[in-house]
Amino acid sequence: MPAARRCDGTTTRAVPGRLLAVLLLACAAAGSHAGQQTGTACLARPMAGSPSSVFATQGDTVVVEVARQDHGRAPDARLVVRKPGDGGSSQDIAVGVRTPLFSALVTKGLPGTVLSVATLGGREFTGVLREGAAPSLLALVVTEDASQGGRMTSTHWLAQDASAEAAPATVAALELLYAHLSRMPPENAYALVAGNPPAQQPTSMARTQGEVLAQIARWRSCAAAAMPAHPANAALRPWQTIDLQPRTGPLLAGGDGHLVSVTVRAGTEALRQGSVIFTRQPHLVCQADVGPDGVASCRLADAHFHEHVHDNEGDVTVATFSGVMGGAAILPPMTAQWRHPQRSFAQPFDWRPASSKRP
Repeated sequence: MPAARRCDGTTTRAVPGRLLAVLLLACAAAGSHAGQQTGTACLARPMAGSPSSVFATQGDTVVVEVARQDHGRAPDARLVVRKPGDGGSSQDIAVGVRTPLFSALVTKGLPGTVLSVATLGGREFTGVLREGAAPSLLALVVTEDASQGGRMTSTHWLAQDASAEAAPATVAALELLYAHLSRMPPENAYALVAGNPPAQQPTSMARTQGEVLAQIARWRSCAAAAMPAHPANAALRPWQTIDLQPRTGPLLAGGDGHLVSVTVRAGTEALRQGSVIFTRQPHLVCQADVGPDGVASCRLADAHFHEHVHDNEGDVTVATFSGVMGGAAILPPMTAQWRHPQRSFAQPFDWRPASSKRP
């Protein structure tokens, strides 16, 4: 069976139609176990000529389809999510709402792609759809409650055509997907699935938001490189993948666990532009410009101006790089998160004002 090479160098194999029914059953059976680690982890590709895909989520299986709706004007593509019932009937169904997303990351003039959002059973399904006479689902983002607590966002990249003819639509879908994911809560758990059928062990693992964004940026870069030379593609600008490197160290007796700092890099070079917002739950925040040395540093402060002290030096800190859109290359937004070292009990830090300390 011929293998298709992905933009990132990995390969996938086509699934014969006669095997697909077996894979769908295996996917549904494996969903409960696989979902404990990766959320919406099990995926089957649609049959040739069929617009539906079957996904096993944390609790059950859903069918995701793309439909064209006519509202008295040009028909548009929408996401349709349904839970199959006994005898093939639908127990529950949700039709997606087309959601505009305006972002400088999205290159004008590329083939039309849109977001369609549907909610079913407490889960949010966001499809990246290719419009046209034969609309298709290029990516699906599912956010649901994670079995270990919190929320889980699983991203399925479904586009399989790596040809130069498909590259413009691929770039458009990846740019829209990146813009959407970059606006989601970084505190969620994340997984990225490159749409292999379950029998081929899809590439899926728990990741941070920043790791998922970095992979999508790499896919976008190699898809852009595959685009044919054409005047309509002249507006396409290269992306540089951003890396945020936390600067942490042991807290000494006089240390301050609310001082936060990252080094911002584009490739191997330290970046000298943009800004970084740091946050830590419940409501600590600060912002700093990236300096000449590529470092952004500031001290977290209570955004609600509470007088009490937050004893959360070791909690998760999230850094969000603003992105820079004005140059020859785009520096897209990026996030990173880490835990500061916990203060040793042998190294207490007295938060009281100097005037209230006893001699």
